[in-house]
Amino acid sequence: MKLMRKEDRRIVISTGFDDNYACYAAVMIKSIIENLNPAAECLFALIDFGLKQENKDTIMSLSNGYENITISFFCVPDMILKKLGEVQTGKWSIEIYSSILACYVLSDVDKYIYIDCDVVNIRNIEELYRIDIEGYLVGATKLLGTCVLYHNSFIGWGNRQDYFREENDFLEYFNNGVMLINSKMFRQLYSFDNILDRISDQNYTLLDQDLINELCRGKVFWIDASWNCYPYTKEEFEHVLELCPPFLKDYFVIGYSAPSNIHFTVPVKPWNSLFGSHFEYDNLFWYYASLLNTFDNLEKKYSEYCTFRRACAYYSERTQDELMSFVPNARYYLYGYGKRGHEALNYFDKISFEGIIENNIDQYDDPCHNYLRFPKDENKIDKESVVIIANDDYKPILEELLLHGYSNVFLYKHMRRRDYFIYNEDSKEIIRAYATLEDSLSKNVFEKIIQKRVESRYNDHVKAIDIYEGNTFFNSVLRLRDCEEYYDIGGDDDTIRMFKKQVNGKYNRIKLIDREMILQTPHWEQKIDLNRISLVRIDVLDCLSVLKKIQHIIEIKKPKLSINISNDREALWMIPTFVKRINNNYKIYMRHHSTSLRLTVLYAVCEEKNG
Repeated sequence: MKLMRKEDRRIVISTGFDDNYACYAAVMIKSIIENLNPAAECLFALIDFGLKQENKDTIMSLSNGYENITISFFCVPDMILKKLGEVQTGKWSIEIYSSILACYVLSDVDKYIYIDCDVVNIRNIEELYRIDIEGYLVGATKLLGTCVLYHNSFIGWGNRQDYFREENDFLEYFNNGVMLINSKMFRQLYSFDNILDRISDQNYTLLDQDLINELCRGKVFWIDASWNCYPYTKEEFEHVLELCPPFLKDYFVIGYSAPSNIHFTVPVKPWNSLFGSHFEYDNLFWYYASLLNTFDNLEKKYSEYCTFRRACAYYSERTQDELMSFVPNARYYLYGYGKRGHEALNYFDKISFEGIIENNIDQYDDPCHNYLRFPKDENKIDKESVVIIANDDYKPILEELLLHGYSNVFLYKHMRRRDYFIYNEDSKEIIRAYATLEDSLSKNVFEKIIQKRVESRYNDHVKAIDIYEGNTFFNSVLRLRDCEEYYDIGGDDDTIRMFKKQVNGKYNRIKLIDREMILQTPHWEQKIDLNRISLVRIDVLDCLSVLKKIQHIIEIKKPKLSINISNDREALWMIPTFVKRINNNYKIYMRHHSTSLRLTVLYAVCEEKNG
């Protein structure tokens, strides 16, 4: 099948995905179609990794009504699938190699745009395709996240000796989510067998991205940064820009001031959590998703998103007067009567609540309030009522209310002013935690985190924690040896790889443990040999509950501890004091490994010898 007509005039766009990503690929394709020059002919040459026919038919239907749009699927030969099936890809699927494989699957195409499924287009993509990259293997944008290594500062990249071997290598590194690829030159320089051998043999951290950077080294045409913009908040972008080389600042400022594509590279995608950090860009994704009526699961998530956005509409600067005017003459209910519920009753002094929804009614004895259980008493709460959730664990409550058809749901957490982070009620615990810290750097980190939480209100992409280090989760204070028995609770292949690097591949044993197994399986420890455990890393929600479950192991074995204490608000001061209560001989350290508030790690080392 000859794909190109009239030399190079037809725009060719390629990507690859499985059934799990079909609906998100549809959003990406729809966004491109909506912004494309109507006079431009465009072929979406999609790599088929075994899609269901119904998903292929649905995606192909996106071209209906557009004479200039063609959507075709190209199968990956069984031989290639078998070869790829033998490759260890960790948490990723084999579809990540689509960008490279398309050069050979689309053997008649000389140039194409590769674009990831988690991208939303907002500018005529023909402008990207018409860029002349003759003599170059790829057109790509510089990666802001690695350029800040100019100051040797950016965490997560600083230890990438597997790729950044030469000084300033990081300035020539690109993200492969949006690329203009010279496939003709690729096929001339690299045989298909050579590519498959490299895929099989390479041991890079970021697999396909590191590989294509290696293949294109010295043959990259740098395009406008706007074509591959990450969904940074304004504060986050400004801070990262400060660490960028002076000669590249204009490049990123100009590109990010008018994005052409938004690439949702962050772990929290718009579709997998209603509680993503990048609402200003999430709405772009959901706008194009709303133009589709082809995927039921996407429609359901879009409906939830719309309701959630409304629930969050009254952010920290809004008042209860605005709420009352927004939903006039409504009946109000407060969901939650614990500590947050009492705060809410004081805050909403102009609202008369019809009742308080509290499923633990028995612990309260207050005849002044009409208590209701949910969903047991759902018939007493009409769907037009306003429900204000006053509970730190509001996510499952919100989801349940959405499921039952309540649309006027608001989050007290998102309506309170900055006093939420003043920590008045927690001051004693904070002082106790501060006293446990072993060195001045730990105390400095602790103070800065508290300070930034107060200053930033609810936005944790804040400017300059300014005390952060590399070696995430395996700081030098642990003094790792070549005989560690390492147990990782909540980890994955990435953290295992990081650990192996820190000990130069020398260790006794590694064991990944699931959080749910610890919390829900009776006598779980009997199923695992814990006799020589020497290092425990915990990176889960509600880490205190996990710590309590393994308390007896820590008491006996006294392992080194590495605990992410930024997943839960109160973990910052609860975990240090709890570890000290387990064994007062533990020395407690605190280090921060990010430019945001998201990666504060507690390290604990017990110098007491095992009996």
